[in-house]
Amino acid sequence: MLWRLRLLLFVFIVALMLNDLSIPHAAQAAPSQSEVTIRVNGKTVDMKESPAYVDSRLHLTYVPLRFVSEALGAKVNWKNMKSPIKVTLTEPIRQEITVWLDRKQAILNDTTVELAGGPTLNNGRLMVPLRVISEGLGAKVSWSSIGGGRGIVDITAPWTEPPGSIA
Repeated sequence: MLWRLRLLLFVFIVALMLNDLSIPHAAQAAPSQSEVTIRVNGKTVDMKESPAYVDSRLHLTYVPLRFVSEALGAKVNWKNMKSPIKVTLTEPIRQEITVWLDRKQAILNDTTVELAGGPTLNNGRLMVPLRVISEGLGAKVSWSSIGGGRGIVDITAPWTEPPGSIA
């Protein structure tokens, strides 16, 4: 009888170990770091310090918030980890986007929208789903696959230079 109990315990422990190897935990499930090139109005933007990445589970491309916002001429206002993050474009038309860290919700002007993925911190940088900010500010976004999980994201604004920039 004792040997059956030991055998059962042994099988149980082995099963737990195998289960631990085959199913990733939430802490282990990191987004894939696919190579993504970002272009704004045809100009490739260097983001070596905090590169864009694709969250393969959600099929979302994440970029640093300041990169996409400022490339489109918007201002970012964020005071601390618990406060809302506001992105405001004043020209050519006023657009305001409010998001919160780790919350899958945004306010585009006065309309609340649900998001597939929310803003997150990655290596100390606030990363956001690219389309939420770009399209919220009035730009168009397109994806071109170049194979192997790599791709090019084109952001096209209805203006050629960010508002307020010197051409």
